[in-house]
Amino acid sequence: MSIPVVARYRAAPGRLPEVLELLAAVAPLNRAEDGCQRFDVFHDETDPDVIVILEQWATDDHIAAHHASRHFQDLVLGRLVPILDSREITRLKVVSE
Repeated sequence: MSIPVVARYRAAPGRLPEVLELLAAVAPLNRAEDGCQRFDVFHDETDPDVIVILEQWATDDHIAAHHASRHFQDLVLGRLVPILDSREITRLKVVSE
């Protein structure tokens, strides 16, 4: 069974355009990764500094490979995370389909 992941990012004040630009660059790279079944980026309609990302991965090994990838290390950890006020990642377990 695949693994859903929800990421909730809050951009630092004035940094939302950069956050969106980096996510636009990283999204197709993530989608092309082996085991990535979904990677969709959403903008919160009620809080303009919040971005929600819905991901789905085939296995834990695919998530580990994603976290080890060059683009995750360079773009996400190296450039995106420093311009966030907060970052919350939640791994989910499917209880019904």
